[in-house]
Amino acid sequence: MDSKQLFRENVTQVMVIFLVFTLMVVASNSFTSSIVERQIAQGAEEMVLTTEAKVQAWLQEAHVSLVQELR
Repeated sequence: MDSKQLFRENVTQVMVIFLVFTLMVVASNSFTSSIVERQIAQGAEEMVLTTEAKVQAWLQEAHVSLVQELR
């Protein structure tokens, strides 16, 4: 085996490894981003529901205070 053929084989192997690594990074990015997106959406929905409940409780408390003052 001459040095040129050995060099070509090594370059080919390095290119294949680089390609596989790139595909692995793209695939993991795709899966991870969808998981993170779902988690963010779920957290945002919980935050909105909690805030809504707090605002309703505050308004109810204010309403009760006003009704008691008017009596």
